[in-house]
Amino acid sequence: MDTIASQPTDIALQQGRKLWAGMLDAKILPSDDNCHALVANLQFPAIRDRLSADIPGVDEPMRQILFDQTDQAPRWSRIEWAQQLRLHAYTRTSPNTQHRS
Repeated sequence: MDTIASQPTDIALQQGRKLWAGMLDAKILPSDDNCHALVANLQFPAIRDRLSADIPGVDEPMRQILFDQTDQAPRWSRIEWAQQLRLHAYTRTSPNTQHRS
C-alpha cells in the first residue's frame, strides 16, 4: 500500500488496471502475490471505483457504468469471474488463511 500511495494517482491507477485486466483475462486464479497487490489497490477509492467499472467489459464512461446507465449489455461471465477473483483474493489475503497451502 505504501508503494501505491507514493505514486502519482494516474500511475497507480494505470498499474492497478493492468493487474486487474490481466487477472480478468487469465481465466486462472492469481498467485498470492497478485492477490495481495489487488487487495492493496482496492484500498484506494479512486482505484477501487475504476477497477469496479472495468468489470462488466463495457466501453462507456465510468460514471454511467457504476450507476448502471449504459447502452451496452454487461458481459455477465466476466462479472461472475470478477466476483470469484475478488473472493479468492480476499480469502488468500485474510490473516486466518495466509499460512495454509
